[in-house]
Amino acid sequence: MYKVIYIDENRDDVDLFMELINLSQVAGNLKIVHKEPLHTIDAMIQWISDNHPDGLVVDYKLNEIKDYGIDYNVPYDGAGLIQRFLEIRPEFPCFIMTSFEDDATGCIDDVNMVYQRKEEYVDGEMQGLSFADRVVRQIEHYQNRIQDAEKEFSGLLEKQAQTKGLTAKQEERLSELDAFLEKSLNSKQSIPLRSKSFTDDLHNLIKNTDELLEGLRNGE
Repeated sequence: MYKVIYIDENRDDVDLFMELINLSQVAGNLKIVHKEPLHTIDAMIQWISDNHPDGLVVDYKLNEIKDYGIDYNVPYDGAGLIQRFLEIRPEFPCFIMTSFEDDATGCIDDVNMVYQRKEEYVDGEMQGLSFADRVVRQIEHYQNRIQDAEKEFSGLLEKQAQTKGLTAKQEERLSELDAFLEKSLNSKQSIPLRSKSFTDDLHNLIKNTDELLEGLRNGE
Protein backbone atom coordinates (compact mmCIF):
# COMPACT_ATOMS: atom_id res chain seq x y z
CA MET A 1 0.00 0.00 0.00
CA TYR A 2 1.26 3.47 -0.91
CA LYS A 3 1.03 6.35 1.57
CA VAL A 4 -0.13 9.60 -0.03
CA ILE A 5 -0.29 12.90 1.85
CA TYR A 6 -3.12 15.20 0.80
CA ILE A 7 -2.92 18.85 1.87
CA ASP A 8 -6.11 20.92 1.73
CA GLU A 9 -7.92 23.31 4.07
CA ASN A 10 -11.37 22.93 2.51
CA ARG A 11 -13.40 20.17 4.18
CA ASP A 12 -15.81 19.89 1.25
CA ASP A 13 -12.92 19.44 -1.17
CA VAL A 14 -11.37 16.84 1.13
CA ASP A 15 -14.61 14.85 1.08
CA LEU A 16 -14.74 15.14 -2.72
CA PHE A 17 -11.14 13.98 -3.00
CA MET A 18 -11.71 10.97 -0.75
CA GLU A 19 -14.77 10.03 -2.79
CA LEU A 20 -12.67 10.27 -5.95
CA ILE A 21 -10.09 7.90 -4.48
CA ASN A 22 -12.57 5.45 -2.95
CA LEU A 23 -14.47 5.03 -6.22
CA SER A 24 -11.31 4.04 -8.09
CA GLN A 25 -10.24 0.46 -8.72
CA VAL A 26 -6.89 1.07 -7.01
CA ALA A 27 -8.33 2.49 -3.78
CA GLY A 28 -7.02 -0.52 -1.87
CA ASN A 29 -3.46 0.40 -2.90
CA LEU A 30 -3.60 3.88 -1.40
CA LYS A 31 -3.55 5.15 2.17
CA ILE A 32 -4.54 8.82 2.17
CA VAL A 33 -3.28 11.00 5.03
CA HIS A 34 -5.03 14.38 5.10
CA LYS A 35 -3.32 17.43 6.59
CA GLU A 36 -4.37 21.08 6.81
CA PRO A 37 -1.69 23.55 5.65
CA LEU A 38 0.70 24.74 8.35
CA HIS A 39 1.45 28.42 8.81
CA THR A 40 4.89 28.42 7.14
CA ILE A 41 6.16 26.57 4.10
CA ASP A 42 9.25 25.41 6.02
CA ALA A 43 7.09 23.80 8.71
CA MET A 44 4.93 22.18 6.02
CA ILE A 45 7.97 20.77 4.18
CA GLN A 46 9.37 19.40 7.44
CA TRP A 47 6.05 17.76 8.35
CA ILE A 48 5.84 16.09 4.94
CA SER A 49 9.42 14.82 5.17
CA ASP A 50 8.93 13.51 8.71
CA ASN A 51 5.89 11.48 7.61
CA HIS A 52 7.67 9.69 4.72
CA PRO A 53 5.00 9.67 2.00
CA ASP A 54 5.18 7.75 -1.26
CA GLY A 55 3.29 10.54 -3.03
CA LEU A 56 2.12 14.10 -2.39
CA VAL A 57 -1.15 15.75 -3.46
CA VAL A 58 -1.73 19.43 -2.70
CA ASP A 59 -4.68 21.72 -3.29
CA TYR A 60 -3.69 24.73 -5.40
CA LYS A 61 -5.35 27.39 -3.24
CA LEU A 62 -4.61 26.79 0.43
CA ASN A 63 -6.15 29.91 1.98
CA GLU A 64 -9.71 30.07 0.69
CA ILE A 65 -11.49 28.92 3.83
CA LYS A 66 -12.11 31.45 6.58
CA ASP A 67 -15.15 29.85 8.20
CA TYR A 68 -15.40 27.00 10.72
CA GLY A 69 -13.69 29.43 13.11
CA ILE A 70 -10.37 28.94 11.29
CA ASP A 71 -8.49 31.34 9.03
CA TYR A 72 -5.93 29.49 6.87
CA ASN A 73 -4.01 32.60 5.88
CA VAL A 74 -0.89 30.78 4.74
CA PRO A 75 1.67 32.75 2.67
CA TYR A 76 2.05 30.07 -0.01
CA ASP A 77 -0.04 28.07 -2.44
CA GLY A 78 0.07 24.47 -3.59
CA ALA A 79 2.28 25.21 -6.59
CA GLY A 80 4.87 26.95 -4.42
CA LEU A 81 4.83 24.10 -1.92
CA ILE A 82 5.33 21.49 -4.65
CA GLN A 83 8.17 23.45 -6.26
CA ARG A 84 9.93 23.80 -2.91
CA PHE A 85 9.53 20.13 -2.06
CA LEU A 86 10.90 19.07 -5.45
CA GLU A 87 14.06 21.06 -4.76
CA ILE A 88 14.64 18.64 -1.88
CA ARG A 89 13.25 15.49 -3.51
CA PRO A 90 13.67 15.75 -7.31
CA GLU A 91 11.29 13.65 -9.42
CA PHE A 92 9.12 12.79 -6.39
CA PRO A 93 5.49 11.95 -7.34
CA CYS A 94 3.67 15.26 -6.78
CA PHE A 95 0.20 16.37 -7.90
CA ILE A 96 -1.82 19.58 -7.71
CA MET A 97 -5.60 19.36 -7.44
CA THR A 98 -7.52 22.45 -8.49
CA SER A 99 -10.64 24.02 -9.88
CA PHE A 100 -8.43 26.82 -11.26
CA GLU A 101 -6.41 24.89 -13.85
CA ASP A 102 -5.27 27.92 -15.87
CA ASP A 103 -3.92 29.70 -12.79
CA ALA A 104 -2.17 26.59 -11.48
CA THR A 105 -0.49 25.64 -14.76
CA GLY A 106 0.93 29.16 -15.00
CA CYS A 107 2.70 28.75 -11.65
CA ILE A 108 4.35 25.34 -12.06
CA ASP A 109 7.19 24.16 -14.31
CA ASP A 110 5.57 20.81 -15.13
CA VAL A 111 1.93 21.32 -16.13
CA ASN A 112 1.40 17.53 -16.09
CA MET A 113 1.26 17.75 -12.29
CA VAL A 114 -1.99 19.75 -12.42
CA TYR A 115 -5.31 17.89 -12.29
CA GLN A 116 -8.95 19.00 -12.23
CA ARG A 117 -10.99 17.87 -9.26
CA LYS A 118 -13.68 16.18 -11.35
CA GLU A 119 -13.08 13.18 -13.60
CA GLU A 120 -14.45 13.25 -17.13
CA TYR A 121 -17.30 10.84 -17.91
CA VAL A 122 -19.12 10.13 -21.19
CA ASP A 123 -22.32 8.03 -21.05
CA GLY A 124 -21.39 6.92 -17.55
CA GLU A 125 -17.92 5.75 -18.61
CA MET A 126 -14.82 7.49 -17.30
CA GLN A 127 -12.49 8.75 -20.00
CA GLY A 128 -8.86 7.69 -19.67
CA LEU A 129 -7.07 6.78 -16.46
CA SER A 130 -8.53 7.85 -13.15
CA PHE A 131 -6.57 10.26 -10.99
CA ALA A 132 -5.93 7.48 -8.47
CA ASP A 133 -4.53 5.26 -11.25
CA ARG A 134 -2.17 8.03 -12.28
CA VAL A 135 -0.98 8.48 -8.70
CA VAL A 136 -0.24 4.76 -8.35
CA ARG A 137 1.56 4.63 -11.70
CA GLN A 138 3.69 7.66 -10.89
CA ILE A 139 4.66 6.19 -7.52
CA GLU A 140 5.56 2.86 -9.08
CA HIS A 141 7.59 4.55 -11.80
CA TYR A 142 9.49 6.60 -9.21
CA GLN A 143 10.22 3.61 -7.00
CA ASN A 144 11.39 1.57 -10.00
CA ARG A 145 13.67 4.47 -10.91
CA ILE A 146 15.21 4.33 -7.43
CA GLN A 147 15.67 0.56 -7.60
CA ASP A 148 17.35 0.81 -11.00
CA ALA A 149 19.62 3.58 -9.71
CA GLU A 150 20.57 1.50 -6.65
CA LYS A 151 21.42 -1.46 -8.85
CA GLU A 152 23.55 0.60 -11.22
CA PHE A 153 25.23 2.39 -8.31
CA SER A 154 26.13 -0.89 -6.59
CA GLY A 155 27.43 -2.30 -9.86
CA LEU A 156 29.75 0.67 -10.37
CA LEU A 157 31.00 0.47 -6.78
CA GLU A 158 31.71 -3.24 -7.21
CA LYS A 159 33.57 -2.60 -10.44
CA GLN A 160 35.55 0.16 -8.78
CA ALA A 161 36.55 -2.16 -5.95
CA GLN A 162 37.63 -4.95 -8.30
CA THR A 163 39.67 -2.79 -10.68
CA LYS A 164 42.06 0.14 -10.44
CA GLY A 165 39.23 2.56 -10.99
CA LEU A 166 36.45 3.71 -13.26
CA THR A 167 36.56 5.71 -16.44
CA ALA A 168 35.88 9.43 -16.20
CA LYS A 169 32.41 8.86 -17.64
CA GLN A 170 31.70 6.11 -15.11
CA GLU A 171 32.93 8.29 -12.24
CA GLU A 172 30.60 11.06 -13.39
CA ARG A 173 27.70 8.63 -13.59
CA LEU A 174 28.52 7.32 -10.10
CA SER A 175 28.38 10.86 -8.75
CA GLU A 176 25.04 11.51 -10.50
CA LEU A 177 23.53 8.33 -9.07
CA ASP A 178 24.88 9.14 -5.62
CA ALA A 179 23.28 12.59 -5.66
CA PHE A 180 19.94 11.20 -6.87
CA LEU A 181 19.85 8.41 -4.29
CA GLU A 182 20.87 10.66 -1.39
CA LYS A 183 17.87 12.90 -2.14
CA SER A 184 15.49 10.07 -2.98
CA LEU A 185 16.04 7.55 -0.18
CA ASN A 186 14.54 8.30 3.19
CA SER A 187 15.08 6.86 6.64
CA LYS A 188 12.28 4.31 6.45
CA GLN A 189 13.96 2.48 3.56
CA SER A 190 16.33 -0.29 4.53
CA ILE A 191 18.84 -0.16 1.69
CA PRO A 192 21.85 1.86 2.94
CA LEU A 193 23.21 4.62 0.76
CA ARG A 194 26.94 4.78 0.22
CA SER A 195 27.71 8.44 -0.19
CA LYS A 196 30.33 10.11 -2.34
CA SER A 197 32.63 10.37 0.68
CA PHE A 198 32.46 6.60 0.97
CA THR A 199 33.25 6.28 -2.72
CA ASP A 200 36.24 8.63 -2.43
CA ASP A 201 37.56 6.78 0.62
CA LEU A 202 37.20 3.46 -1.16
CA HIS A 203 39.03 4.81 -4.20
CA ASN A 204 41.90 6.13 -2.02
CA LEU A 205 42.10 2.83 -0.12
CA ILE A 206 42.41 0.87 -3.35
CA LYS A 207 45.07 3.29 -4.63
CA ASN A 208 47.10 3.10 -1.40
CA THR A 209 46.87 -0.70 -1.35
CA ASP A 210 48.14 -0.90 -4.94
CA GLU A 211 51.08 1.38 -4.08
CA LEU A 212 51.91 -0.73 -1.00
CA LEU A 213 51.86 -3.96 -2.98
CA GLU A 214 54.02 -2.40 -5.70
CA GLY A 215 56.51 -1.26 -3.05
CA LEU A 216 56.67 -4.76 -1.54
CA ARG A 217 57.28 -6.29 -4.95
CA ASN A 218 60.17 -3.86 -5.49
CA GLY A 219 61.67 -4.63 -2.11
CA GLU A 220 61.02 -1.19 -0.66
